[in-house]
Amino acid sequence: MAEGLPSLELIAREVRSERDAQLRHVDAVDAKAGVVLGFSGVLVAVGVGALDFYRLPALVAALAAATFAAAVFRHQRQPTWDLRRLTERRLRSEAMFTELAILDTHIAMIERQRELLHHNTVLVGRSLIALLVAAFLLVTGTMVDYVGG
Repeated sequence: MAEGLPSLELIAREVRSERDAQLRHVDAVDAKAGVVLGFSGVLVAVGVGALDFYRLPALVAALAAATFAAAVFRHQRQPTWDLRRLTERRLRSEAMFTELAILDTHIAMIERQRELLHHNTVLVGRSLIALLVAAFLLVTGTMVDYVGG
């Protein structure tokens, strides 16, 4: 690694580790959104099958849950390298400066990814709340319909 920057390799290792951890977190959030989307679909199917005034709020809440969960997949663009630009700009640079530029770019990618991840985590949280509300309303609506009918 560069003689003038003795900690560059250590920092680079930590940055790569952080990026890997973040990508695993992105996968976990996507998986949770997929599960919520699937259960929302089930609740919509069940609610539509016996649709009446008492179950309509559950259907609306299940659709809201599905909408929030589906929005997670809309924000899938991950920060990536423009490899052509990297080669054009850094091929003739000293290795130390290139390594530092790559490290700075990795850090910028992590910061951008953190914003996207936070946004998607909020959406999954909202979709989960809407799903729980939908399930509660479906059970309540079914009970009211059963007792009243």
